[in-house]
Amino acid sequence: MEHLLTLEEVADMFAISEQKVIELAEKGVIPSYKLAGVHLRFKAEQIEAAKDKITKAVFHEREQELVKTKASFKDGILDFFYFYDYYLFMAVVICMLIYWVLKG
Repeated sequence: MEHLLTLEEVADMFAISEQKVIELAEKGVIPSYKLAGVHLRFKAEQIEAAKDKITKAVFHEREQELVKTKASFKDGILDFFYFYDYYLFMAVVICMLIYWVLKG
């Protein structure tokens, strides 16, 4: 009897979550066998044969996630002023006080 890989073993093999393994199995990227209607077992030979395909699919999904989360420069500037407005205001007040003391 041949050894079938578990969900956890395949997830560790590709450094992805078990949920991501299930998603890729449902899409047909990872060849799998269902137990009780769930993708739970994988043949090592089939995983090795599809390794390049799986790696490309994982890389493509990570790349798409990065594109979605990438913020624009304008958003970064607006966030900076939103979160640091108090400190910027206080820096201006302190500079004005120092100028007033040194001038006087």
